[in-house]
Amino acid sequence: MNKLNAHRLSELILLSLFMLVILAPLSKTLLSQQATMSAGEKRNLSPMPIFSLEAKSLAQFPEQFEKYYNDHFGFRESFIKLYLFIMVNGFQTSPVDKVIVGDNDYLFYNDKAAKIFEDIQGINPFTQDELKIWKGILERKKEWLDKEGIKYLLVFSPNKHTIYPEYIPKKYIPRSGKTRLDQFIEYMKTNSDVAILDLREPLLQAKLEKQAYYKSDTHWNDWGAYVASQTIIETVSEMFPEKSPNMDLPVSGNKTLYYDGDLSLMLGLSDIYKEDAELLTVTDQCAHTNKLTLNTVAVKNPFSTTCKQAELKVVVFRDSFFTAVAPFFAERFKKVDYIWNNFNHIILKELIHQSKPDIVIEERAERLLAVPPLYHEEKIRSDSRTNYQQEKAQFTAAETTQLLISPKDEFSSLHGENDLIFKVSKQGLKQTSVGNDPFFLLPTFSIQQNAPLFIKIRISSPMYNNLQVYYTTKDTPYFNESQTAHRTLHKGLNEIVIALEDINDTNQTNLRFDLGSATGEFTLHSIEVRQ
Repeated sequence: MNKLNAHRLSELILLSLFMLVILAPLSKTLLSQQATMSAGEKRNLSPMPIFSLEAKSLAQFPEQFEKYYNDHFGFRESFIKLYLFIMVNGFQTSPVDKVIVGDNDYLFYNDKAAKIFEDIQGINPFTQDELKIWKGILERKKEWLDKEGIKYLLVFSPNKHTIYPEYIPKKYIPRSGKTRLDQFIEYMKTNSDVAILDLREPLLQAKLEKQAYYKSDTHWNDWGAYVASQTIIETVSEMFPEKSPNMDLPVSGNKTLYYDGDLSLMLGLSDIYKEDAELLTVTDQCAHTNKLTLNTVAVKNPFSTTCKQAELKVVVFRDSFFTAVAPFFAERFKKVDYIWNNFNHIILKELIHQSKPDIVIEERAERLLAVPPLYHEEKIRSDSRTNYQQEKAQFTAAETTQLLISPKDEFSSLHGENDLIFKVSKQGLKQTSVGNDPFFLLPTFSIQQNAPLFIKIRISSPMYNNLQVYYTTKDTPYFNESQTAHRTLHKGLNEIVIALEDINDTNQTNLRFDLGSATGEFTLHSIEVRQ
């Protein structure tokens, strides 16, 4: 082969490779089955717009098609994952604002609302007035329970940052000053008799023996949960010396591969951030799990456990940290009612009549010290009415309607549902809840940047319930607990306005509406989104 032919062949090969690279994504888009959900980003993908010759539809079609093609671009998920992998492993930089990449493959949650990193540096202290508010509310809870003959215990679950500060990047190393939990514990010990359990020291000791938190998750692992459980049981034993639970709790371990951490999911790298984990199980189980039915209020996945060999009855108001604690904790109590919620008088009144607990335990993640505590239900409702009037005025002042879902379009814009059966009626969209996690989704829609979003919902609820609205942002384009707004639904017709102030960093968003765990028939009358 002469040099000319060799040169032409090399050009042909190069051209072929170039065309292959250019056409491969398009071919993948055209030939692959179109997904409706992004596995990595945990959000709905834009659907193919319907082509119409109507003037309005023609004007909107180019923008809608561009969104569709951007979401369904061939190998998009692979390119995103490659980019994330290079940023995290090559540059030790997190492309997701809510996750900090630490040393030794440790990931840390960057909850800006809770100011976690400011807290561990000691530069976000409580004011004396804030400490007095916490003290007053906790003492009123204790006083209310004392009148019912029930003890109260507040438990704090430490942030992973607190237990593993050695793996935090150097720029976040503590400067000076005390953390909020330091302040809070010292203040309450000096000024109050409310029983408070600080789990930091037991967990700091536990990590010397075994890893106590997952590297890729915000929460403790089974070993950390076991130590936390034993510490709580020991504290309860001291409060009830005559009914002291048996502390001996033999467990067995089983090695497994853990790859489902919430932080690695936020990064979109859950299949890369894998770690060996030990699952612990009680060797001689006594507790049985039962369904917990509440008549007055709906909460997320309530359940109870019973162990006939034990004596004490407990109500636990909990968050996600207690999920891993419950299997160990349940073994030492006659009955435990688990409520995913903060201290709630309405629920307690029913459970006091139903279960007659000896003690109420309120477990809170350390980062929730940034969230003011609540005490009285009537005050909550009063504050809610005040907020409603303010937000309604803001909604009315907003001029641009970004999305409107109503009987006029027969609610055709709703993009999906879970544990719900839909039926359009004259009153609105009848939504029959048939499970513990009913929710519906809105399609991705455009919004103006640097402007708050206002949502007005008119919905009829079958009972007192909690409405939770999830939203996506540019930095976190998937649904997660840190990007939510909560509102109370009362039995009957509710008109609610929600202002989303921190959504202005993006030009499009998704909304998801969770209807609590109430079973029954909801009626959605309308949803309007304005800016």
